[in-house]
Amino acid sequence: METDIRGLNIAGKYIIIKEEVLAVPYREMKYRVWKALSGFGCSPESYGRAVFCKAVVDGESTRFNRSDVERLATPEEVKAVEAMKIHREKVIQIEIRTKGAGFKDNPEAEYEYITKQIRDKMTEAYVGILWSLMDINGNKVGSMRIMYAEQENNDD
Repeated sequence: METDIRGLNIAGKYIIIKEEVLAVPYREMKYRVWKALSGFGCSPESYGRAVFCKAVVDGESTRFNRSDVERLATPEEVKAVEAMKIHREKVIQIEIRTKGAGFKDNPEAEYEYITKQIRDKMTEAYVGILWSLMDINGNKVGSMRIMYAEQENNDD
């Protein structure tokens, strides 16, 4: 398998992050295998550098630069790291304020609209980011955050 990323769009591919980019405790191979999800840095023709990734070992999401990518991961490396997966309990906090006109006129439609946003954000949600929830008219009516259980009491 060719592992060189020159000239290759890496979106959707498993990649190896360079050791020197990571803090010393995270330089083991299990922490270096990520899946490139999106970002202008995924494309070799783009001027952008950002590559948004998800760690294979624990599902953590972050941003790297394209220059931080050493090469593509081999299927054997991905399989080995998947076997070591760390499962961390997540806590999802959702707050919705129902004072707006949309909740008076057509509450079912508002709840459906907001619930769809929550579903969509849960598939892409980065841990720790506070997401705004909007009503049908584009007004902010709440927020959602996903945290690891051990962060729950330390996030004031």
